Formats: sequence, C-alpha cells, structure tokens
Amino acid sequence: MIFKRDKSTNPKANRVHQDLENLKKAFGASKNYTRELEVSEQSSWDLCLRVLLSAINWPGTERKIIEARPHLRSIADLDELRAVLGRLDLDTAGHLISPRALDPQALPAIAVMSGSPCILLKFSGENEVEIYDAAKDQTRIITIPRKRIQVCLIEARKVRTQEEDKPKNWFRDTLLHFIKPILGVFMLTFVVNLLSMATPLYVMSVYDKVVGAKAPATLFSLLAIIVFTIGFELYLRNRRSKIIAYVGARFHNLLTNKALERLLGLPIQMVENVAVGSQIMRFRQLDTIRAFFTGHIVSAMLDLPFTLLFVALIFFIGGSLALIPVTLAMLFALMALFTVPTTKRNTVAGGKARNRAGTFIEETLDKIFAIRQLHAENQWHHRFASFVRDDTILRFKARFYDGMMHTLSQSLVMVSGIATLGIGAMLVISGDLSVGALIALMMVVWRILSPIQTTFLSLNRITQFGETVQQINGMMRLPTERHVVVRNRLHSPLSGQVSLNGVSFRHGPTVEAAVRNLSFDINVGEVVAISGGTGAGKTTITKLISGLYQPQAGTILLDGLNLRQLDVSEIRTGIGYVPQTPHLFYGTVRQNLVLAKPDVAEDDIHFALIEAGIDINSAVFPDGLDTVLRNNGQHLSDGLRMKLCLARAYLKRSHLYLLDDPGAYLDPEGDQALQRFMDKLRSQVTIILVTNRPGLMRSADRVLKLDAGMLVADGSPEEVLKSIA
Repeated sequence: MIFKRDKSTNPKANRVHQDLENLKKAFGASKNYTRELEVSEQSSWDLCLRVLLSAINWPGTERKIIEARPHLRSIADLDELRAVLGRLDLDTAGHLISPRALDPQALPAIAVMSGSPCILLKFSGENEVEIYDAAKDQTRIITIPRKRIQVCLIEARKVRTQEEDKPKNWFRDTLLHFIKPILGVFMLTFVVNLLSMATPLYVMSVYDKVVGAKAPATLFSLLAIIVFTIGFELYLRNRRSKIIAYVGARFHNLLTNKALERLLGLPIQMVENVAVGSQIMRFRQLDTIRAFFTGHIVSAMLDLPFTLLFVALIFFIGGSLALIPVTLAMLFALMALFTVPTTKRNTVAGGKARNRAGTFIEETLDKIFAIRQLHAENQWHHRFASFVRDDTILRFKARFYDGMMHTLSQSLVMVSGIATLGIGAMLVISGDLSVGALIALMMVVWRILSPIQTTFLSLNRITQFGETVQQINGMMRLPTERHVVVRNRLHSPLSGQVSLNGVSFRHGPTVEAAVRNLSFDINVGEVVAISGGTGAGKTTITKLISGLYQPQAGTILLDGLNLRQLDVSEIRTGIGYVPQTPHLFYGTVRQNLVLAKPDVAEDDIHFALIEAGIDINSAVFPDGLDTVLRNNGQHLSDGLRMKLCLARAYLKRSHLYLLDDPGAYLDPEGDQALQRFMDKLRSQVTIILVTNRPGLMRSADRVLKLDAGMLVADGSPEEVLKSIA
C-alpha cells in the first residue's frame, strides 16, 4: 500500500510551513516544546520527517514521533531517518533510480540530491517535480534529473499475525536480510582460494623450470605474476574482512535492539520474578555473536568448503598423496562427532555457574546494608566461595579438555605433514614426482589442514555460538503484550469508567490467589479508596487495571471495552499511574517528568510540580529542572521522590489516575497537596487511591475494603471506617 498525499492544501502557500502547521494541529503539539525537541528541530532530516508525515496523512501522535526519534539529538542521516520511519510502522524501500522512472502514485518519497535530503512531493508536468528542499527549508519546482539518485519509497507496514510475530528461526530470517553481502563474501572467498593456488604453483615452477634450466628471464616473469597475484589476494582478503565486520556489526546492532525491544514487550509476569543478574548475563551472551563475526573462526569456516579445490590440486600433481589430507579431515570430523557432546555439556554447565554467581553478586549489592546490619559478611563470603569453587572446577575441566584436544590436533597435523613428506620423497626417488612438486604439495597440505584445525579447535566457541542462537530464537518466540491481530485502538481518550467482573489472579501456580472473584464498578468522576492489610491484593488491582497483569479469570472493562482487546500501550498512556515504590531514572528532573508526556509544555511542567507540592527553586534542586538525579534519586527524601512521581502522573492530564499508596511516603504537606488535587478534580476525573490512612480515606467518595483478595466492604468512608474500628 502506497500512502496518498493530501491535495487539499493551498498551492499558493508555503507548503513546508503549511505542512508543519497542519502536523502540529493534527497531533496536538504544544506551542512550547521541551528542550529535547528544540535541539533536534534544526536537522534537515528532521524537517524532512515532519513534511513527509504530513504529506502522507500519517495517523499517529506527536508522542510517537518523539519516541521514535533519536534520544536528545537530531536525525543524522538517511539510514537513521529510515530507522525512525520503521519505528513509526512505515517500511521504506531504497532504490538507486531516476525520478523519471517513478510512478506518480509512489510519491511522496525521500530523495538525496547533491548530498542534500529532500522530499519528492508530486510531479508537475512531464519534466518537472515539486520537491521540499530541507537545506533551504522551502518548496520549489525543479526539472526532473535524468541521472539516478537515491530514493526511498514509503509503504505501510503489513499487519502481522500473532504467529508471524513469533518466527521459528529469527536468527536465520534476519541474517537473510544480508544475503547480498553474504553471497559477496562467498564469491570473494572462492576467488581468494583460487589465487592462493598461485603460490605453490610458483614454487614448483621455480624449482622445476627456472633452477633446472637456469632461466632468469622466466624467473622475473613468474615473480611479476606472483607479486601481482599476492597483492590482489591481500586486497580481496581485506575486502572480505570489511564485509564480514560490516555484517557482524549491523547484525549485532539489530540483535541487541530487538532483544531489548522484546524484553520490554514481555508480560510483566514473565520478567518480574527473574533475577536481574540472569537478565544481564543473557545480554552479555549476545556479545558472543559479535565476537564470532569479528574473530578468525568465520574466515576458517568460509575457507573450509574450498579446501576441496586444494585436494583436487594435490590429486592433479601428486595423485594418491591427496588421500593423506582427506584421511586426516575424516579423523577430525570423527573426533568432532565425539567431542561436541562433551563440549556442549561444559558450555552449559559453565553458563549455569556464571548465572548463579552473577545472581549472587546482584543480590549482595542490592542487600549490602542488610548484610552488614545482620553481621552476615562471613556467611555471605562462604556462600560466594562455594560458587567460585564450582566455577573454578568447571573452568579447569573445560580448559584441560580443550588443551588435550589442541595437543591431539597438533599431533595429527604433524603426522600428516611427515607422512606427506615421507611418501612424497619416495615418489621423488622413484622419479614419479619432482622436487618442486613435493615442496608445492607440502604447502598445499598445510593450506588444507589450517582451516580444518582452526575449526576443530574452535568447537567450544562454535557450540557456545549455537547455544546463544537457540536462546535468541527462543526469546524471539516469546509472546509479547502487543499483538496487532487482537488489539484495537481507542478512538477517544478514556473517560474513567472501570468495571471488574469476577476477576481472579495469582502470581504463580503454587501460590495463593492475590485476587479472588472480584467484582465492582467505578463510575466516571469518582474518587475511590482501596484499603486492606498486607497481601490483600490492593497493588495487584492497580496493576490489573493498568494492564500490567492479565487476569486468569473474569474481565476488566474500561469505558465498557474489554481490556484484553485493547492496545495496552494506549491504555497506559491514558492512565496516570503512580507505583507503590517511587522510581526515578538517571537524568535531569525535566527528563524524568517528560517521560510521561514527551510533548508537554514547560508551563505544564511547573504547574504539575506546584500541584504535587514541590518547590523546584529550593536548595534541593540547585539547577532547577536541570538538576541531575542519580541512583534513583537516593539523595532525595522518600516523600520528595513520591512527589516527583505524582507530578509525573499529573502531567498526563488523564481522566483516570491509579495512585498506589502514595501516602506511605508523603509528609503532612505532601498529604495536603494530594488532597487538594483530589478535591480539585473530583467529579471530573476518576481517581483510584490505595491507602490505609484514615485522612485520605475520608477524602474519597467510596472505600473498598479487601481481605485476602476478596471484597469485604464497599461503602462510604464513614461506614467502612466504622466497620474497621
């Protein structure tokens, strides 16, 4: 599907400014962008992005554009612009073509002319095209160039089904995107191996033709040929190395980004109980892919199939001597068949040991204060010593095994060389082989055995690479929260009506249900407090309503729509959610706040801070909104961190707020600010407040009392507080 541009604009107006103005109106952009936006508006590629999206009537939001763009900088080049468009669900197809050959229906399109980006808007007559020139920030009509230029056509992304979103072999399918450079590498390897035959043939010719005949003229001719051949071979090897490095770097970039995207898209239940250390180790294992492509293993494996050329050369020169390297290759293959299971066991055991040690270190750093307070340093050291001992034993076994295989392979290679030299010498004595041919055959034998031995000695890394590939494919097959095939888009903002019908949820098959057959309705504009003891299910309810958890039974309705059938990203964008524990990120105060709404105006930021009871000009924030927060804002008080989280939620101007026990951290001043906020928006927005504080409960219209995941009371604050007392 090719997008059609809007032809309703006034042709007399400056189309660039008109498009930008239309885009701002359509996406609801504020007059005051955040500083992050102002910095990157200067790029020509950013201007092209804006004009292009307006020209194709892209239906997204300003927030999506900001999220798709590079963080805190402008778009640098065409590749980055295409990556941004990809994140906006727009596929691009690059062509080196003359604009004259383009179908008019394919416009608008991105083009690069004379090194400058532009947008081809529409054809104007037979030989003219209307373009937006980003360098000059203007629309103009030019003569269609005859020469070929770089053009990227824009197409809507094909909607993928749930099965298509879980490829059986993601690694293979992604690698096939680089099929052209990969085929080029194979062609270069073939030519390089052909050229490698020149060296032994040169040696044989010198000994047999030049030395015996005493022909220096022939020597100079052969020398010139071999110098040119070696130089050309080195050039091709260098080109091959560059292509391999390019494919490896691009693939590693795609892999790491896709892995993080998949991790962020997994259901919370799948990741919240997995140790952070284990997740970090998984990402570190991705470096195995990069190391594999940049190491010597790939070159050896590429050369391996072409050893048949050298076997044929030996057979042509030395006849039966070709059986020696063939026999050795079969021995290596037989040894590999028996050693791979052991190597795989060592790799898996070593990986598990490193995961255990990593998880232990992560737990130690996370609980170091508690360990010292309990004076448990010795116990912790003994536990760690056992991990180190197990890891050391496994490493010793693996290295001893690798060393034994290395010694055995070296011995076999030496035996092969000795056998070739001995049998070849007998053939020379009998007159069936020349001295030059024997020396050449020795060179060819070493050339055959080198990639075979390298591949055999790299079985450990190859096995580790295979395990990593399996883990990658398994991770890419995991279901994510977002499946386009079952998700519907909201056509209007949430109004705040919430209904739970027979909802049940448990965190695992072996634990008690956190919520049991829960049913209640919350009308638009109600302020509802949820109270209960520890483990009553209060926090679980907020996570269920926000879509972080999926109920095992029952339905959750937002504005009468089943939450299962809605895009959870849209739901969370429309909900002001404050978790039980305040979370801040490394960065400035402004950056932490605009995470909730990237296109927010500066005035709105200050207004939200005032509503949360924060004085941004106090000594706590020496640089105001540009004050840098580190380590989850640990230098701030718990109450101030909670206020920042509340301000972040207020920025959304949502019709539904989920506040998970903010009163547990707030001081009296913050408590009063929260009550003022609720009183101000009462009957306008829906507020669900988790709290056990009587003061906040009295500020609510209703109070829901939970016990062991069940609703035991639902009434006015006075009624519920009286029953509690």
